[in-house]
Parts: sequence; structure tokens; C-alpha cells
Amino acid sequence: MIDQEVLTKLSHEASAASWPFTALSTIFFFMRTFSRFRMHRNDVGLEDAVFSISWMLNIVRAGVFQKALYATENVDMTNPAATIPAAAFWVIFTDTWVFLSIALPKFGVGILIIRIFIPRRWLHVSILCLCWCLNILAVVGFILIFVQCNPVAGQWDPFKHPETRCWNRSVGLIYACSVSGISAFMDFAFAVYPGIVVWGLQMPTWKKISTTALMGLGLCSCAFAIVKLSSNTYLFGYPSIYELLYHGIRIGMWNSIENDFVLSAACLPSVPQFFRACGLFGKLGSATTSFSRGTQLSSFTKLKPSSRSDIPDDNIDIEVAPATEPSRTYEDRRRAGFAK
Repeated sequence: MIDQEVLTKLSHEASAASWPFTALSTIFFFMRTFSRFRMHRNDVGLEDAVFSISWMLNIVRAGVFQKALYATENVDMTNPAATIPAAAFWVIFTDTWVFLSIALPKFGVGILIIRIFIPRRWLHVSILCLCWCLNILAVVGFILIFVQCNPVAGQWDPFKHPETRCWNRSVGLIYACSVSGISAFMDFAFAVYPGIVVWGLQMPTWKKISTTALMGLGLCSCAFAIVKLSSNTYLFGYPSIYELLYHGIRIGMWNSIENDFVLSAACLPSVPQFFRACGLFGKLGSATTSFSRGTQLSSFTKLKPSSRSDIPDDNIDIEVAPATEPSRTYEDRRRAGFAK
């Protein structure tokens, strides 16, 4: 039985679970932005603009979600007509806004993967098509949610608009579940592909493991997307208004965590460059540094067995020994008292 106490408790839990990840993704985003503009200002690319817009969309999502949590806490079961419409509107809006805030950063990740690994032509085109399709579906989904009822306000205020006519709820839910499934697949693919490429490079095992782990954080986003997808299924059928609020908040919470993990996974490889830009470490010989510099690597290039690494030479920190003193002649050594 869902009552006011249950809604309030869930609102507090959702707020506590979402904001730490939002803070971390923001920190990683500014670390990436600082290092890019400090050390590679002339190399700023399209993915940097995409990540910046994605971060702004994510901040809007976080603010709207918190507004939904406040409105849900203020729901009065004894006066539903005055308190439920506001909560329902913000819950619907935050779950709809995620269509945009989650899809766009995946576009940036796709561009980044193409620029770094230079995949074959068919894979290059496939990545771009997948990114474009997801973002187009996201925009359509955002519009779809707000046109499925006539009048539009009737879907969050049935008390004021009892004559509202809406499509079958399953239409929007099936569409949302389909987009969520595509999003989860992209999280998985964008995490696994770089790991496969990196593991085939000629570098120390610990570098392979660390780099693969950093670039494989998208698997966490995939897991959260699957959990969110399962949460959507609770909205099928004819749930009550309180059940809609409850499950809408749960979906918003998983949306928030997935969104933050996507941004964090995209920005984390640039963290070593941030410390390098700040001068905190003189040398960071990790493979992650090479990737964060935006170096283009071909996953299909085979180097000779004598090669030290598949990473280009300009990205390897090489310790150069100091020049030795020129050899002295016998006469010089005799004068110095070394010769017998």
C-alpha cells in the first residue's frame, strides 16, 4: 500500500542516491574541460561541445528531479486535487527530459571513440548512425509524451480535466522501453569495443587493465539502464495515481544515476591530464593519458614485433639519460694523473 509516508521516504532516498553521482559527474566534467583548454586548446573538437551541452542538460535534469521530489513530499492524501497535479507534472517532466539528457552524451562518446580508434569505414558509419538514431528517437519521445493527451494538462491534472482523452498508455511505455533498450545496448557496445581494442595493443598488462577499466565504466550505465527498463514495466496496466508517482520517482532515480555515469565514463580518461595540467605530477605514464590527449589509434594496425608499444612515440614518456662526457685522450689522462 502506497501512502504519504512511503512517498516521502522514497523521495529522501532518491535525493540521497542521485546527488552524489551528479556532483561526481560535474567534477569530472570540469576536470576534463580544464585539461582540454589548458593543454589542448587548439585540439578542441565536436565532442567537447557535445559534452558541454550534455552537462547542462544533466544539470537541468537534476534540478527538475529535485523539484519533483519536493512536490511529491508535499502530496496530501486528504487533498489530492490541490497537491497531486504539481507532483505529477514534475515527475512526468523529469522522466521525459531524460530522453534528451541521456541520449546526447552518447553521441559525444561515439565521436570520441571514432576519433581515437579510427575504426573501419563500416564501423565508423554504424556508430554515427546509431548515435543519430538514438537522438532522433529521444526527441520524438520527448514530444510524444506531451501530445498523447487532449488536453495536454489532463495527464497530470485529471481532477481539473476529467474529460481528457489519451492514447493507450502502453503506446508511450513500449516506445520508452524500446529507446531504453537501445540506450543500454549503446552503453554496452561503447564500453566493450574500446576494451577489446586496448587489450590487443602491445603494452604492459597493468596498463591494459587500468585503461580498460576506465573506459569500461559504461557497463555500469548499461546495468542501470536495464534496472530502469524493468521499472518501466510496473506502469503497464491501470496503476493508481499514487503508484504512478511512486514508480515515476524510481524511474527518475535510475535515470539520474545512468545519466551521471555516462558523463563520468566519458570524462574520467581525461583525469590524468588534469593533474598534469595542474603540475601535480611530472609524468603520468599511463595509457589513459594517451587516450585523453585525443591521439588517433587504429585498432586494425599491426606493429612489428620489435615495437615497444602500439601507442605512438609522441605519447610515451621516455627518460633520456644525460649525455656522457667525451672520451679523453691518453695525453689528457696522463696530465690528469690517471695514466700510468
